[in-house]
Amino acid sequence: MTDQELEGFAAQAFNLARTEFQRKEKFNWLLASFHRGTGLHRMTKIEALVIELAGEDWMNDSAKKERVGYVLRIATHLMPPDAVALVSIADRWKPTDAFNALSEADQKKIMDGPRASRADAASLGLLTVDEVMVCWAQTPSRVCSYQRTLNELEDSQPLVQFGPMELFEGNFKLFGEVEIPPEAAEIFARRMAEKGYL
Repeated sequence: MTDQELEGFAAQAFNLARTEFQRKEKFNWLLASFHRGTGLHRMTKIEALVIELAGEDWMNDSAKKERVGYVLRIATHLMPPDAVALVSIADRWKPTDAFNALSEADQKKIMDGPRASRADAASLGLLTVDEVMVCWAQTPSRVCSYQRTLNELEDSQPLVQFGPMELFEGNFKLFGEVEIPPEAAEIFARRMAEKGYL
């Protein structure tokens, strides 16, 4: 898949999420897969299952986000699509001059720490924050970040960035090595089949 095709897939997934957000004035997340010859497939049953098991607020809980990401990585590993996209609403933190004056160690502590550390830094004028809708579209080798600020979903050009998968980190990295205990793979496949997700 070329970067241009990956961006197109990201834009499709993003537009589905944007439409849902605008119609319902509420949005939790979107998960979509892409298989050559069939195009984008929104995985609504998986979305609903995650919300059912982890709760509506799972995106705001780092432990839940880590567990959901792990399960999605297992699924991607066991049933690999050509590409996968995940869309959510997130905070985009921007450093101020005061932040840039901090030592590299202090900057890292704020940016790599829990969300509360960034919120505290924002209250001190070290960071500013925008809410964005962001899509991470991924293949086994590439990732595309496609985002727009929430209050300018129609008016702004998307911020689009590409990079190699090996440099992408975090709970939403869905391709890559994942350790799967053999019994977990069997249980996972059986439960997915029982619920009609496979």
